[in-house]
Amino acid sequence: MKRAAALLLFLAILISGGVAMADTPEEVIEEAMEVYAWMTMWPLDVNVDIPGGDGKFLVLDERYQTREALDAKLSDYFSAEIVDELWSWNTYDIVDGMLYAEEDAGRSIDENISEIAYEITSQTDERIVYTVTVNYLSEGDEVSTGTYIFVREFAVDHWVFTAFPFFW
Repeated sequence: MKRAAALLLFLAILISGGVAMADTPEEVIEEAMEVYAWMTMWPLDVNVDIPGGDGKFLVLDERYQTREALDAKLSDYFSAEIVDELWSWNTYDIVDGMLYAEEDAGRSIDENISEIAYEITSQTDERIVYTVTVNYLSEGDEVSTGTYIFVREFAVDHWVFTAFPFFW
């Protein structure tokens, strides 16, 4: 019976388009970091030929030109609470239902990151806890270390992060 339940869970993940549990911790977190960065570091590319006011332009990627579409993508990775937090960054303006962002509004990844280690520290059928250790190299080649705890939970039909300490 447990095998059948595990198989059904795996199939549900595949069908829902969620990130499968077989992915490495690095792959799972890095992919989510990139999507998170669309809201905090570097917005999606824009079409500079279609201004929307306030120096912002229409999002170029047709898959994510509306809040609903980008919201759906964010919800593939993050809990509703994290998605709400991401929208509070006000990276995008909505004009006539379409998303607009600044051209080249982003910042780069922390250039002091010298090494990253990913590990699953706890795992059940409904929850995975990852520990990410980041080494930061400062002037004088001194290394400081940051440890970040990521939590991913199975919510309805796919896995989402419920704790996501973005470290780029």
